[in-house]
Amino acid sequence: MGYMKRFAKRLKWAYTNIQSYEFKVDSRMSAEKFSRENKLGFAEMCLVILRGSKRSLQAAIYAFLHESKAKIDRYSKQAFSHRRQFIKPEAFLKLFRGITEDFYTDPTMTPKSFRDMHVFAVDGTTYNLPNTPELKEIYGEQTSQGAPQVQAKGSCLYDVLNNLLIDVKMLPVTSSERETALGHLKYLHELKPEKNLVLFDRGYPSTEMIRYFDEQGLFYLMRCNKAEFFLEIRKITEPDTVLEIDKQLRKTKEQIHTTLRVIQIPLDNGVVETLITNLLDSSLSVEDFKYLYHLRWGIEEKYDELKNKLRIEAFSGMTPVAVLQDFYATMFLTNLVSYAEMDCEEELVSSNQTHDRKHEYRINRTMAIACVKDEFIELSMEQNPRKLKRLLDRLGKRLLSNVIPIRPGRSFERRRRHKALKYPQNCKDA
Repeated sequence: MGYMKRFAKRLKWAYTNIQSYEFKVDSRMSAEKFSRENKLGFAEMCLVILRGSKRSLQAAIYAFLHESKAKIDRYSKQAFSHRRQFIKPEAFLKLFRGITEDFYTDPTMTPKSFRDMHVFAVDGTTYNLPNTPELKEIYGEQTSQGAPQVQAKGSCLYDVLNNLLIDVKMLPVTSSERETALGHLKYLHELKPEKNLVLFDRGYPSTEMIRYFDEQGLFYLMRCNKAEFFLEIRKITEPDTVLEIDKQLRKTKEQIHTTLRVIQIPLDNGVVETLITNLLDSSLSVEDFKYLYHLRWGIEEKYDELKNKLRIEAFSGMTPVAVLQDFYATMFLTNLVSYAEMDCEEELVSSNQTHDRKHEYRINRTMAIACVKDEFIELSMEQNPRKLKRLLDRLGKRLLSNVIPIRPGRSFERRRRHKALKYPQNCKDA
């Protein structure tokens, strides 16, 4: 097993930053915080949060003390909960972005693309938060189903081919998904201004969104509701049509001029799915667009991973600071796991090609999460290069020994499970 350079590079960068005085100064709430020695220092507290144990907080602290070979054998959860309030949540956002932003410029990376375009998806979700007055005031609550529940609106920009979260948001539950999506797009344009295709579900199409894409030179592929969008689209019956829109909108009186390509795809259930795009390249067929839009399902699987494998809603604290710390730390961890998988992928592809297998194989994501979490503290804190290499090789071997077949084109009838079955057998957390 080769040295896991990309994973190791980002893990080392994160740990070096956590240990630095500059990072501590920027990340503490005030100058007097973490200025004196304590049983658990600033860096150690950050590592406990980043590891993301979903056991009780006290058990997570004990696990850290054991894994880090700390000189102390106990530290109370009350002391930890008190001192974590002095760490800005933005510290963990900085760590998340620090291991992500160089992905498209790092010469050691080879991002997957489609026809030389990087393919992203934007979608939103809701997160259930602890029912506290403070969180209710910040994020709001839903009252439409059963007892009131404090909730936040989550949204992310996701690289569907490379399994990486690029930008993440946690906002009040009443926040506009379209406005949040525009924020993601502006961040993407600053990070990587060229050759981007962004996929959207049918809740996102708007004249403002289309205008932004046209102005910035970005490409979109959106599912739209024919009955609720431009009147001209409703009349189209052909599977692939280029449409010029030049009109004044009745409600807002604004002038819109754009060229759309309208793709109509019949589904197996008889429904015709309508997609709109500004990709006018005639070499792209209806089947290409069908494939591209199907990639959007990856963001749904990512939310499933965050909620059911990483159990993001099992927050380790009940304050706004603790909730945001856990939120950004989970996003950091899921991207770190993706880098570990990328480092193993070349060997896995080679194995797929040399063995006479019915299917190609991929890393078992649940086991990858569990392995990275189990090794996280030891890998982060090991300073001996030889020992670190052995640890990284061991992690790589564990990932490669837990693979599952890729079976394209499979579909199953959706089964509604009883709400009491919170943790079914096929959806274990890591």
